[in-house]
Amino acid sequence: MNRRNYSNELGKKWAAKIGEAHGCIIVTPEYNHGYTADLKNALDWVFLEWNNKPVGFVSYGSAVGARAVEQLRQVVIELQMVPIRNAIHIPIEVSLAVMKETFR
Repeated sequence: MNRRNYSNELGKKWAAKIGEAHGCIIVTPEYNHGYTADLKNALDWVFLEWNNKPVGFVSYGSAVGARAVEQLRQVVIELQMVPIRNAIHIPIEVSLAVMKETFR
């Protein structure tokens, strides 16, 4: 486990930003039954800074992002975060309409 001895300057900034938060909301698409590699990297970069923080989820994509959130729940528990029970799952029709700017 990294003990906050970050040698990378960007890593230090990321750790400081996460460290000052009281909790977080993760917004993620679902790709191929999972969440993105960029999100995995962001979660894995720090450890202690995530500990004991509540986390909520907003997802979209195939299966309204439910499978991505299911995987994320397991990951954040290992980071000693506290996932809230409910999540927001945006239907694919709504996310596509928003991207095309036709949602009203």
